[in-house]
Amino acid sequence: MSAQAQKWLAKARKIGAADDANLTLDQQRAQNRQLYHPVSEQAITKHQVTIRNEIIAGVPCLIVDPAKRQENRTILYIFGGAFIRGSAFEDVPISAALAAKTGAQVICPE
Repeated sequence: MSAQAQKWLAKARKIGAADDANLTLDQQRAQNRQLYHPVSEQAITKHQVTIRNEIIAGVPCLIVDPAKRQENRTILYIFGGAFIRGSAFEDVPISAALAAKTGAQVICPE
């Protein structure tokens, strides 16, 4: 296992992420957000994107806008986790890079 993976795992264990079977989905997401927050914030800065929350057709979404947006481009990005684990925020490193490289607004449903 890489040193980076070991560091992440140690931090996850420290905040109890490995023991989340009795937590609600909202509690798991809050815990994961705490764990992933530094990485997501770094991606926002690195890729020069802005993020915001918006309700689209009744669905909470995270919107990622690149600094240089091409108005005719929009990507619907669905994060992994089968909508029972994870969140759009945890995948900001992916959606931010996608927005920056394509010039598209990226819409990530929760």
